[in-house]
Amino acid sequence: MVRAFSSEPIDAEVLDRLLTDALRAPSAGNSQGTELVVLVGPEETARYWDVALPADRRDGFAWPDLLVAPVLVLVLADRQRYLDRYAEPDKAMTGLGSAAEAWT
Repeated sequence: MVRAFSSEPIDAEVLDRLLTDALRAPSAGNSQGTELVVLVGPEETARYWDVALPADRRDGFAWPDLLVAPVLVLVLADRQRYLDRYAEPDKAMTGLGSAAEAWT
């Protein structure tokens, strides 16, 4: 895991390629149950950190260099997509399509 970043911007073409690959990564039952929220540039990433780690809580933060990353990618899981996929006939025998609790 990387905990320190350069504030140097990432080339848009490189970022696009990485995000495309991330969306095609293997997933449980090939559900592709994730969405990506991509925050690019100091204004967008600063807004995220202002909410996630307000300035008054940053003193003593173990990885302050995270705050300068030029891009943040938030991975959001769509629970219902996984439940729906595992309720289909070829996956139903797993019991994972019955309820979210089956995944814990």
